[in-house]
Amino acid sequence: MNGKFGPHVKKIGNMYYPMGRPSVHSDNLWREQDWEARREEDGTCYFEFQASAQGVGSITYEISNDEFESIKEGKLSFESLIRITDQNKNRKPLL
Repeated sequence: MNGKFGPHVKKIGNMYYPMGRPSVHSDNLWREQDWEARREEDGTCYFEFQASAQGVGSITYEISNDEFESIKEGKLSFESLIRITDQNKNRKPLL
């Protein structure tokens, strides 16, 4: 279990879902239950999401400041972020 995405999981059918993680929306952090985008002090921005339904890991991508601001403005959804990062063969996750 990746504690970053909640203190426990709830099983619904054959799937496990993270529970207990509050949404936070601020200038430098946009956090939802199973993903977040953040801007670090040095200005670098990241998009991180839970890698599996069982909560065993996360995947992190560096994103641009413009992409981060688009998240805050509601122009980029989680699905959009997955398309431009995880489903884009030219962008690689951070190790």
